[in-house]
Amino acid sequence: MKKSVDRLLSLIHIDPICADPPSSKRKTSIERPLEESVEEYVKAHAALEKRKREKRLERMRRFIEEVE
Repeated sequence: MKKSVDRLLSLIHIDPICADPPSSKRKTSIERPLEESVEEYVKAHAALEKRKREKRLERMRRFIEEVE
């Protein structure tokens, strides 16, 4: 049983994960807006995280002032 499992496993070949090579084709009209909207999303997400952090710090400051 063990030998047959080992034999089956030796027959299985898994290719390592490799990134696709960059395409030399021009970007399609669909791909360009997608990339732009991803960039906009990243910027908006970063701004949101910054606002959350600022609000949290402000709440902490107010709490410390009340305690003192």
